[in-house]
Amino acid sequence: GRSVQGEMERVLERLAGGPASAHAAGRTDAGVHAEALAVSFALPDRWDAAAARRALNALLPEDCWVSAVEPMQPHFHARKSALSRRYRYLVGTDPAAASPFRRHFEWALSRPLDGDALQAAADAIRGDHCFESFAVRGQPKPHYRCRVAHAEWRPRAGARGVEFRIEADRFLHHMVRMLVGTMV
Repeated sequence: GRSVQGEMERVLERLAGGPASAHAAGRTDAGVHAEALAVSFALPDRWDAAAARRALNALLPEDCWVSAVEPMQPHFHARKSALSRRYRYLVGTDPAAASPFRRHFEWALSRPLDGDALQAAADAIRGDHCFESFAVRGQPKPHYRCRVAHAEWRPRAGARGVEFRIEADRFLHHMVRMLVGTMV
């Protein structure tokens, strides 16, 4: 199917005049929206950062957008060189969460939650742990350990619900949505 990586590589090949690869810092699950996702790629020297950004945004479809292009060291790899990753998961607890303007960007739970209990659960996942119980079955990994540096629930502005913020050295497939579902 269609992917952001595929769209990026299609445009990069046009700009490079030949085969081009895009390596993202991570992959997003279906229905997840990525903001500030680092992507490494190479273009010929004739492309400076500003011109590459303008060209990418002119040629990418309207549901993809490049916010910045920065030159990196020659062997930089967005996924392998990253030290950590962050997720922000939104939960709508008010009735308007189910509106067509919000439901595609948050979990429309539409009921109140116990913030203290959520934070106590988030505190328990900080540190280095085996998260195999929060990984998709049937996708064997060399190990299931992740080091969670930050896990916090915050109220959202306007009493619209809560948001969960988490930072770790790596995430397993569906790990964040399974953690959120379990804590809720």
